Amino acid sequence: MTKKHIRIIPFLALLLCLCACGGRDKYEPFTPLSKETISPEREAALQAALNGAMPTATTAPISFYSQPEAVAPTFDEIGFFAEIEPTATEEIPFVIEDTVTPTPFIPTDTPMPTATKPYDPNIMMYGTSNGLTTYTMQRGDFLICLGRRFNVSLNQLMAQNGISTPDELGVGDTVLLPRNPSPWSLMDGYGNQRLIMHPTTYITQEGDTLFSIACSYGDVLPEDIAVQNRLVLGEPLPAGLNILIP
Repeated sequence: MTKKHIRIIPFLALLLCLCACGGRDKYEPFTPLSKETISPEREAALQAALNGAMPTATTAPISFYSQPEAVAPTFDEIGFFAEIEPTATEEIPFVIEDTVTPTPFIPTDTPMPTATKPYDPNIMMYGTSNGLTTYTMQRGDFLICLGRRFNVSLNQLMAQNGISTPDELGVGDTVLLPRNPSPWSLMDGYGNQRLIMHPTTYITQEGDTLFSIACSYGDVLPEDIAVQNRLVLGEPLPAGLNILIP
């Protein structure tokens, strides 16, 4: 044996050791699987191999281990967010029904008639007799009305005309007015000179005249009412006329 051969021996020994180690892992005896770990597909494949049958190309791949089918996890989005923020239930607003207040009935004013003729200054009420002023009584006049109207004591007025009661004179009679009249006085016992406060308005009634209206207020001149409302003194007044009392 030459020196060359001696040098190769260690390499051969090392090579044998390596082969021995690798072969142990490669040719380890086959350990059969237990029935618990062998799936039906694996068992069928082994049986087919023993019988000499080979799987065709169309045969589905064989799973050698029984593994549960993977199930994709599901996410309950509605339930998840319901726990965080519950769904708000729609609230029905409480509405108070409007109560319709019935409109009160307000009667409309009846159209008032208007005067068509102006005041006529030619009506003869005043005159003179023996240096005294006279007044001719008109429809609606009374002697007590003349006393209030001209601010003359009723007792003096009756004495001037030679009568004892104010009712002795009527429409068409001439009344003598005193030259030096005494003013109206409560001492005579016929009440106040002014009966109703004015200025105001008055709605005429059936049978009214400007003279009777002046009498109802006491100290108002009928000619002043005529001028204020552009009416005719001697003309009958229609009922329902709204006139101004100065």
